[in-house]
Amino acid sequence: MESIKAGKIFVAVDDDGTGVFGVRVPDIPNCFSAGINLEEALVNITEAIQSHLELAPEEYPYQVTPLSALSVDVNYSGCDFHEVSLCLPF
Repeated sequence: MESIKAGKIFVAVDDDGTGVFGVRVPDIPNCFSAGINLEEALVNITEAIQSHLELAPEEYPYQVTPLSALSVDVNYSGCDFHEVSLCLPF
């Protein structure tokens, strides 16, 4: 697995059909966000990821699950995956 420190991580995007996009981070438990469009949702989740990692870096394994594994995970059935870039201080 690749390190989160490398600066990229996959996120799962749910479009509920109402115009709200929910975003979850498979590799960071309890890290989620939303937006009224995809662009806003991705900006918001990037900020949430950075906050999680900056506040408690020792809690995370710093590993990125490969997209091939996420795409067959039933927990993310129906999700679209996007890769977000991070700017981490460590």
